[in-house]
Amino acid sequence: MSKKKPETPATGESTGTRAPDGKFRKGTSGNPGGRPKADARVKELAREWTETAINALVEVCKKGKDEKARVAAANALLDRAWGKPAQSVEVETTKDLAGLLALAFQPEPDPTA
Repeated sequence: MSKKKPETPATGESTGTRAPDGKFRKGTSGNPGGRPKADARVKELAREWTETAINALVEVCKKGKDEKARVAAANALLDRAWGKPAQSVEVETTKDLAGLLALAFQPEPDPTA
């Protein structure tokens, strides 16, 4: 069942927290209540099992029945110990750096003007 979107007046103004272009209005949040408190409790419970989980990963890494399981366990251990490897991104542009910075830092238009 889909939620009904708020009606937009004939003037083109939006209702609620979103502007006519669908973006959130300045100063409003898409998640005003914040993260549910249960999330913190689930994290806390899961963290109590950290040592057991690491030991299980070590066992699979050492004695797993197939290579896929051993590699997956080894990767999980390395990711937790050292973090995931950084990924590089290559970007090509026809604009110079000064032009890109000027675009990035130009002020947003005032939606009320």
